[in-house]
This record gives sequence, structure tokens and C-alpha cells, in this order.
Amino acid sequence: MKFLYKNGHGDNLKDTEALMAGAFGPCRLGKYALEQARILRQLGFDLTIRTTVSNNAYADLGLSLEFERLAWRGIVAFDYLEKLVRRTRPYEKVVGSADELFNHDTALVLDLIRKRQGFNEVLKQATAEFKRLLDPDKPRRPLVGINGEIFLRSNRFSNQDLVRVCENAGLEVVVSPMAEWAKYISYRHVEDAIKDRKFRKMLVSYVLMRVQEHDAHTVARHFRGLIDEKEPSTKELLTETSPWLSPKCGSEAVLSIGSGIEWMESPNFAGVISVMPHGCMPGGIVAAMSEKLSTLYRKPWINVTYDGFMENTNLTRINNFAEILRFCSQNPLGMSVATP
Repeated sequence: MKFLYKNGHGDNLKDTEALMAGAFGPCRLGKYALEQARILRQLGFDLTIRTTVSNNAYADLGLSLEFERLAWRGIVAFDYLEKLVRRTRPYEKVVGSADELFNHDTALVLDLIRKRQGFNEVLKQATAEFKRLLDPDKPRRPLVGINGEIFLRSNRFSNQDLVRVCENAGLEVVVSPMAEWAKYISYRHVEDAIKDRKFRKMLVSYVLMRVQEHDAHTVARHFRGLIDEKEPSTKELLTETSPWLSPKCGSEAVLSIGSGIEWMESPNFAGVISVMPHGCMPGGIVAAMSEKLSTLYRKPWINVTYDGFMENTNLTRINNFAEILRFCSQNPLGMSVATP
């Protein structure tokens, strides 16, 4: 809506399209594009919205390999820039400096992507610039992992600025990246090709998956100077999930359980927060299993639900969660909670 109000109607939009991912099954992701198009039509905007489903790894978009690789590198770059600002903001020397640098760097990357130019130089400088903002005298806070429904956990408006709420409660957070879903569906595309014995599909999907991995690695290496944790591969996440839920489940539940266990097993992480829209089936699966996993690993794992209405229940729960983590870090016999 912001873009359309700025750029107008009719001929101004003839070369403009929107892209919204989708999915089959009992998932809201398959309905987003329909609802977006309906609302835009009500406002008088005739914007083409391309959408496709994850079952074929979005292979039918027809956007060209060159464009898809550029977009993919952009997704990974933004994931890591967000990691940088979350790593820096709780410990910045000057309040607001991390956000200011993040806005500056993301604007540069966006401009270069629009021009279809490389942005490696911006990424190389970003880690050093964020590192200079850190106050080394500030002690590390309890580290918490946030996972759950892909869109909700990534969108500040939808999750009522969950990351800031956690930071204001005295935590440092890591959020599962947007790229996690794209890597998962590419992995499943290869698995489906092997299962169906479609050898051409097997070869093409495997090559595309390796190209995707190579491009992600090329972007990620620029951030090693400040980002401590290694991003787990899809195979590693599914290996963690497999004793509890079939990796063939085909939803973000297998990813959230896998990442949650990774964090629970790590001495650097103090706990886990899973987010879901109200009534989300994969989120419900995670919520149903999290209590047992919390007991097993002796670390807190809470689930928070968002339904589009302003409320204070989640705020209270997160502040209580943070208080428990602070208590546990000071009384390690109570729970096996470690801070980095």
C-alpha cells in the first residue's frame, strides 16, 4: 500500500508486479496473496501479484535464474544484517547507533539490488562498523532463540515488535532467518525427486540446491567477525527433529522443533520463544511438544500467539520469561541455563 500510494495507478504500474510466496495445506501462507489482492482492489489498485506454492520449490515462477540468485543473495544479506543489529543493539555505546547503521546499510544494499549490482563491499564493511558500536564493558545478556511461523516471526508489525520487547526485558535474541524456509523447500524438492525416481528433476533440483548453498555461504562469510553462531543446515535441523516428528511433516514445525533443540542443547542459549498466528496448526504442534522438550533440557521454552489485536498478555509472559532466565543464570542449580 505504501508503494502504491507513492507510485500511483494505471500506466505507472504497468511494469510492476508483486511477489508473494504460498503453500498448500492448512497454512495461512497459501491465503496471503489472495487477501492482499482483494484489499488492494478495494483500494482501487490493479497490481499483479505472482504467487506459487512451495511443493515445487517455487520453480514455476519463471523469473530467470539470474534474478532468483540475486534475490536469494539479497534475502541472505538482510538476514545477516538483522543478525548484526540484534547482536549489537543491547550493547551499543550510543543508544540508537545500531539502528541508524542498519538503516544506512540496508538502504545501500537495496539500491544496489535494484541496479542489479554486487553488494559484497557493503557487507564487508558492515561487520567492522557494527563491531565499533559495541561497549565491551557491558556484560552479555541471556541469549534467547526465536522461531515459529516464518512471516510472523520476521515482521515487526505482526509480532508487535517482539525483538524489542525481549531486548527491553534484558535479553539478547537470535531469530530464525527467512532463508531457512527457502533452504528447506529446496532440500525437500531433492528428496521428492529421489522418492519419485525422476532423475532429471533429481539432477536439476540438486544442482540448484548446491548453487543456493554456495551463494548463501558467499554472503555469510562477510559476517564472521561478529556473528558467533553457525547457521545450521536443513539436514542438521531435520536430524534434531526426527526423533520427535517425521521430517516429512512438510511445515515449519519440523524447522522450529529442530532449531529449538539446537538452541536447547547449546550452552550459549538460555531459552526459546516460538511464535504463531492464532489457530496455526504447525505452531500448535510445536507448542504441544515444547513443554516436554523444556523439561528434558531443563530450560524454559514458551509459545506466544498473535491474532492481530493489541494485547498485553504476551508482554507480561515475555517479561516473566526474562525474569526466570535472569534468576536461573544466577542460580544454575535450578536449571541448566548458561549465558554467553
